[in-house]
Parts: sequence; structure tokens; C-alpha cells
Amino acid sequence: MSAPYHNMCIVFIVLFFLNSMAMGQHTEWISFQKCSKLTQIRGLGVDQLGNVYSVATFDEELRIGSSDVFKDTFGAYAPWRNYVFTKHNPQGKLLFTSLIETRGGNSHTAEVRKMHVTSEGRIVVHLICGRDFYYVDNERNETKLRSKYNQTSVLVISDQGVLIKHVSVPIKDCSQITDDGQGGIFILARMNFRNSILKNQLFKINEGANDPVEVSFPQGRIQKIHCFRGKLWIATLEQGKRRGYYHSHKVGMYSSKLSDLVDFSEAEKIQIGLNHFCDLQFVTLGQKLKLVLLSKALLEFTLSSRKLKIKKGETGLLVLSTSLELEQYTSFNGLSHGLRLVGLNDGSFILQFSVLDALVINGKTEHVFPRHTNFVYELVHVKLDRSLKFQWVINGGGTATNYHIPEMVLSTDEKQLFVGSDLINYGRLDFGYFENDWRSSYYIRKIEL
Repeated sequence: MSAPYHNMCIVFIVLFFLNSMAMGQHTEWISFQKCSKLTQIRGLGVDQLGNVYSVATFDEELRIGSSDVFKDTFGAYAPWRNYVFTKHNPQGKLLFTSLIETRGGNSHTAEVRKMHVTSEGRIVVHLICGRDFYYVDNERNETKLRSKYNQTSVLVISDQGVLIKHVSVPIKDCSQITDDGQGGIFILARMNFRNSILKNQLFKINEGANDPVEVSFPQGRIQKIHCFRGKLWIATLEQGKRRGYYHSHKVGMYSSKLSDLVDFSEAEKIQIGLNHFCDLQFVTLGQKLKLVLLSKALLEFTLSSRKLKIKKGETGLLVLSTSLELEQYTSFNGLSHGLRLVGLNDGSFILQFSVLDALVINGKTEHVFPRHTNFVYELVHVKLDRSLKFQWVINGGGTATNYHIPEMVLSTDEKQLFVGSDLINYGRLDFGYFENDWRSSYYIRKIEL
């Protein structure tokens, strides 16, 4: 595929003020990464200096760049799916790219499942690959790698794109990666509800070690983990009674000192009635840890037999204490696919999800967006204050929910929001209208709050 240079990689910085929809939030810069066949973002992270990291798939020709101030680009070609890592500085300049390559055809490609960026900028990525694969660093030095038999791989990469270590972990898939702020990395396996054997759920990779250590947790099926104030917090999610395709769920909360990881204290469990889906997310609000329950009820929303004012079809957002006491709740209309949530020090939240055309919070229509084509939805980022009242919304263009999961991270000073999203066809952001002129693309966007 050939095209003029300016069509190969469209990257620009804009500093326009936002329209009244977002009340002052604006895009500082946005970087479009273009591919001639298919590209999808698979992970996004930010370090304490404000550098932003991403990992994405690409197939055939790829063009990556930074802002038009710097005018630097990176190009690559692969006949089948590979992965590219990027690092941009706070001003949007592309600092490095590195690659994960497989060279055995489409039947032997790697599959990146999760990425996590530590505060000091180490990239931790989990991937599945049954054959040899190569890590190609920023200097284009190759390292040939392979997982141990019946295991998957974790790569730890420096903030300069250099491979630090490769660790084989005895899990089939990964649902979460986090770190303890002291060099330790936790890998949480993806467990299906049919699996009744509660082994090989959680592993820790200690700094300087090349072998993972299992953290034994027979108390239940782990849904989310979080390190906070010297403790590892674990939220469990168990399926209960069933009606058709719907289940009730039971939520549990446990914690242990990071220096121990043997004795876990338990809070009282709570029960959620029949629902379409149920998810949990830890958030830190200032100096307090909260567990947010996100669930869409079948008919009426019940929490431990208590009926809540959440209607059928609405998604409930429930803020729970570490003792699983309900503190407050609200509801919104939106799609659960790609749902993300971050908490701020002042007790407010930023929520990411997709809507067909209307943004509805707690039964009230807050904004209406132009509808896209079939199966393409509008990505939105919504600010809720500490009492869960709507404050503002900023949109992110069209997204397809059947395969695409957008990413969102907040800077450590809480002044910028970074978003990574595939671009399906076109969109209108605060700086104006844009179109995808390649077959597939994704963007990294920095939003000033």
C-alpha cells in the first residue's frame, strides 16, 4: 500500500479549548498509528514522569509517529500479526519503539494478553505463544525466547525498551498484572467459573528472581487484586444460583501484609441478585481504598436482599468500603464492554464506557451524540464528583464493541488522562472532525483535565 507521507502517519498537537460539552477539558496532543491491514491497542500505561507507553498489534504495514512538531516516524512491515511497543514523552514525542515478532506464520503468532507499567517505567507484559518468539529492542537487538512447556510468558522491559528478563508462569491466561511498589510483580490468572480447583491463581515475581512464586489462596476465585499501604487486597467473585444465562454472584474481600502473603483476613461476603454481568474494580480515593461493584441487574437490583433504585437495563455503580459496606451508588446506561474506572484523591471518579447515542446518568440524559453506523458506538469519558453526581463528559470517537477494548490511565498528578483507542471510521473530538484514511488505526490521546 502506498500513500503520500502525510497520509501514511497523521499525528498532530492541538491546544484548542473544548466546547461546552466538557467544560474546560481539552486534548493536548493525539497520535494516530496507522496500519494497512489490522491494528488494535492492547495496553496503555503511564509512569510518574508522565511518559506514556502502549502495546498494539499490527499486520502488514505500520506507521507510528509523534507530534508534527517533532516529525519523527517509525515504520515496520510483517506478513502476519506482530506487536509493537511505544513510548511517548509528556509532550507527545516518540521516544522508542520495540517489537515482539513471530516468524512461523499466522498459526504461530504470539498473543499479548495484559500490560502493566510500574511507576518507574518498567513495562510488564504477559503473552501466550506456543513456539519461539523474538523481542526486538529499540536498538534492534534480537532476543529469542520460548515459554516452558504448558506455560506462558511474562516479559519485564526497562523504560528504555531493553529486555530485563523473561519468566515462564504456569498459567494459561492472565487477567491482571500489578506491582507492590517495591520491585515485586503479581500475575493473576484468568479463571473460568467451571474450574473448581483453586490452584495456580496468583503468582509473584520478586525483584532479581527468574522464577515465579505461587501465592496460595484457597478461599475463593480471585477477581481483582490491589496493593495498598503495605497490604495485598483480594476481591473474590463466585457464581450463585442461575436462571437461564444469568447468575447471582457473591463478593468477598481479603487482605494480607505484603511481607506475609499467607494469612488473609476476611470481610463479610455480600450477595448480588441475578444479573447480566458483574465486575469489580479497586480504586484509591485519597488515602482510602474502595471496591467498586459494576453490575447490570436482570429485573430489579438487589444487594444482600436489599432492593436498590436501579432500573432494568441500567448498570449499577456501587462504592463499597473494605468491609463491603455500601457507601453510595448510582447508575448509567452504557455498554459493559471496555468499561474502565479510576478514582481521584478528592473522591471523584472518571468512568469510561461506550454509548449508542445518549449519555444517561442516574436516569437523566446528560448529552446526546450523533449516531455512528451499525455496530459502531461512541466512546465517552465521564467525570462523577465524590457524591456520584455528573460533572462533565468528553467523547472519544467511534468504537466497535464486538472486539475492541479501549484503554484509559490517569497520570500520577491527576492532571492528565491518557486514552488509547482503535479508530473505526471517523469521529468528532474537541479539535474537530477526523477520518481514518487507512484500513485500520488507533490513537493515543492526552487530555488535560
